[in-house]
Amino acid sequence: VVDNPSGFTNNVKVNVSKFHLDLGNDPVDGSVAIDGLEPMKVDGRVKANVNLAEALKVYPVAGVNMRGQFFVDATAKGTYSKTQMPVVNAAIKMTNGYVKSNQFPAPIEDINLSGTVVNTTGQVNDTYVNLPQFHMVLEGEPLDGRLTAHNINSPIFDANVKGTVDLTKMTKIFPLQGMTVTGRVSGDLAAAGNMADVEAGRYQNVKASGAVKASNITYKSKDLPQGVQLSSAAGTFNNNQIVIQSLNGSSGTSDFAANGTVSNYLGYLFTPGQALKGTLNVTSHNFNLNEFMVDPVTEKATLGAVKAAPAKADGVVPIPKFFDLVLNSKVDNVTYDNLKLQNATGTVAVKNEVASLKNLTFNTLGATFGTTGSYNTQDLAHPKFDLGLNIQNLDFQKAFSSFNTVKALVPLAAAVQGVFNTKFSASGEMGQDMLPKLSSLSGTGLFDIVKASVLQSPVLTQISSLTTLPELKNLQVLNKIVNAQIVNGNFVVKPFDL
Repeated sequence: VVDNPSGFTNNVKVNVSKFHLDLGNDPVDGSVAIDGLEPMKVDGRVKANVNLAEALKVYPVAGVNMRGQFFVDATAKGTYSKTQMPVVNAAIKMTNGYVKSNQFPAPIEDINLSGTVVNTTGQVNDTYVNLPQFHMVLEGEPLDGRLTAHNINSPIFDANVKGTVDLTKMTKIFPLQGMTVTGRVSGDLAAAGNMADVEAGRYQNVKASGAVKASNITYKSKDLPQGVQLSSAAGTFNNNQIVIQSLNGSSGTSDFAANGTVSNYLGYLFTPGQALKGTLNVTSHNFNLNEFMVDPVTEKATLGAVKAAPAKADGVVPIPKFFDLVLNSKVDNVTYDNLKLQNATGTVAVKNEVASLKNLTFNTLGATFGTTGSYNTQDLAHPKFDLGLNIQNLDFQKAFSSFNTVKALVPLAAAVQGVFNTKFSASGEMGQDMLPKLSSLSGTGLFDIVKASVLQSPVLTQISSLTTLPELKNLQVLNKIVNAQIVNGNFVVKPFDL
């Protein structure tokens, strides 16, 4: 019966005192009474125990195949509005469920679940959802879980999920735009708490625990075209921290392994502006920094980032803003621009878009390097650096041929044969090629010239002819300490005795 004596749509009344439908041999019974539309007074009930395969014969759905027994018994009575809902008492149950869509290659099988939705007051936040059992199998991979929740506007929840997910199969069912993810993740995860505590940063009030293992994970996107591959990873977590027990993977031609702890992950995930904190121990046999360069304007990966073979740096390496991490690193071989570094060890502290180097040592060009300093990308178009160098036994010719800064600042080094040590501090701005901008450089330090021979230098030859000092044509320097500065991009050597 439909009644509306006033003619106003909002005053319409509907009364279906009895509804019955047979889906095959399965009955569906119900009733509903509606008085008005806004607010809407409702009094209704539906009860059904349906074989889904039989239901599809009566009401087929194109491209979908379903099986299993579905039971529902629900009542609702009261007012529905923006601030109120009817008193609700509903129970659902599915046994031996099966769903297959032509759009997806894999069916979801063995679906078994039971649950209730209860609201005894009509207030939205007094709605209680209880799902004590959920089970499904996706191509042989079981997934089990449970959930209770109430206080809908700021949910109070208690949940557990256990099982294995094949990401390759899952992303075929639920495609991800702009990225490719494959691999397997298994875990036993539990969480209980109040979303109000999460949003307010009271993470100590949230209970979270579990263990996760992953294998053969791959991730690729337009921002990371070389991708990341995790051959294996294992970890545990609680509401305070994540313990990375082991992690092994690669990206492009770079390999890595890591362990350590990460804290404040809930704040990082749920509260904008909070930093991810932690200490990680990272090792690598080969790491190619050139593959991680980004364009300083678009902040996207550059062409150099997709090449597997070593390439010259082309773009700025950005430091994450909301990281507060300490990385203890040990890398056997590092490729940076045209340099090959060996036995690199040290500590890198990453915080607020700044990477600080502490006690970083490595070998390259037959010399030993010790460095401290920082690299700042808070202004990605104008990254800054400061660097303290302690270099032992570096060959002049190798320094000149390998460092563009040396070529620009000390062209005389092209004619120098020998070895030197230095302790030098410098600061300035990096260009988009990840090389210092010469005009921005400043610095000071000492050079210990162990042995140097300057042979047939045009400059010294000219000076020799003007001063009648023939020894300048083939200058020899042994065990000499020289003070030097970089002022406005110019290398200045203070006077010294030969």
